[in-house]
Formats: sequence, C-alpha cells, structure tokens
Amino acid sequence: MGDITIINCERITVVKDDKDYNLLLKKTETVEKEMSHLKSETTFLRKKLNEQSDIILQLIKIVKELEK
Repeated sequence: MGDITIINCERITVVKDDKDYNLLLKKTETVEKEMSHLKSETTFLRKKLNEQSDIILQLIKIVKELEK
C-alpha cells in the first residue's frame, strides 16, 4: 500500500508512487485552471445578464408610458 497524502486538506488519497502523485497533481492543476476559467466566464455572463435585465426594465417602462 502507498503513502497517505492529504491534498487540499479535503481528501485523503492513497498514492502508490511519485508517478501517480504527479499525475494526480497535474489533473488537480487542470481542474483548478478550468474552475478559474469557469468563474471568469460566469462573472462575464452575470454582467451580461444584468445588462439585459436593465434593458428589459427600460423597455417595460417605455411600454407603460406608451400605454397611457
């Protein structure tokens, strides 16, 4: 059985050798990069959604004014 390694203080993973550890580390780095990209994309999409919401609210006001 391999050594016990604590990764991100959340999981305990049994690592058989350095090759397994390096592979796991690379996968972890890849996932962290993807998460960072997704956070950026989510922030961008939230901003766009807010802009669209503002436009919709303005259009509703205009329609209400025109209905008077």
